Parts: sequence; C-alpha cells; structure tokens
Amino acid sequence: MRDPSSEMEAKRIIESFLEDAKVRKKCLSMFADSIAEANVYGNDRWVITCDSRNEVRLHVGHVIICALDKHGIWMALDEEFPESKQSLEFPPSYWRWYEEYLEYGSINSRNGYYNPRGMSSEEHQRAWERIWPLHFESISKAAKKWKKGVYDATRRRHASGVLEYLQRELERELPDPHQ
Repeated sequence: MRDPSSEMEAKRIIESFLEDAKVRKKCLSMFADSIAEANVYGNDRWVITCDSRNEVRLHVGHVIICALDKHGIWMALDEEFPESKQSLEFPPSYWRWYEEYLEYGSINSRNGYYNPRGMSSEEHQRAWERIWPLHFESISKAAKKWKKGVYDATRRRHASGVLEYLQRELERELPDPHQ
C-alpha cells in the first residue's frame, strides 16, 4: 500500500481480493469485531497494516491476530479455551487450517482461514458464534502478553485508510489506535 492513509487505495486493494460483495461484507464485519475486541485492552495494543502482498492485517501485541486476503479471513484461535477441543473441528466447506503458520506457541493458538462463500446469513452467524470466543481469547492473550503493544516499526505502518474504509463500508464507528 503506497499511501496507508488513503481510503480509496484501501478500497481498491480489499475489493480486488474480496470481490464477492456478500463474502466481503461478512469478512469485513468479523475483522471490525476483532478490532473492537483488541481495543478493549487499549488503543496502544493494536494496529492495522496492508503489506506489499495486499494482505490487510490486524496486529495485536507482536502477532498478526487476523488478516484479510484472497482466501477470506485468517484468524488465530485459542487452543486452550475450554470449548476448544470440540469447537476446533469446523466443516471444511468454510474453514481450513493454515499449514504455513499453523500455530503461535507464544499465545497457544491454531491458525486458519474462514470463508463464508455460499453461506446464508444464518449459517454465517452460527459459524461466527462458534469462532469468535476462540478468536477473542487469542486477542486477549496477545494483548496481555505484550503490554507495551505492537512494535514501533509496525505502529508507524498503521493503515488509517483501511480503518476509514471499514467504517464507511460497514456504516460503523471503529476505534483508532492513535487516539
């Protein structure tokens, strides 16, 4: 992303890899929920970046906790949460484990992709209800583990344009990590 403050560039990038409007709306909403949850622990604990591979990432502490890309939405899910043993078995139609970064040992998470393509709103809601407790627990662990927040170099790359795009697209107010 050449200009991290450009909402139009954020829109172009995100809509280039999440082309289906219904899928995009569901993934953006989950990403926004993740931002709101990260902010519970302080606005110094998180930032959004958009790298040269055109992935939009939510950093919490020193880990990427959530990302948007052509596969949908990538998330870290807690392995130790009481419901994890049964909840980590998701249908392959909408969930696949990410083998390259299968886990973060530092926060005991397993990482994978969710893609709501072809799901009704009700099916998506049921899936999100199973996923969010595990994902939000990973957010909590990352925020608490790195109390000083994200690395300074990462903080300087914050993509405020992505935040503006999310707010406009979802018609929802979101916190800002710089306020």
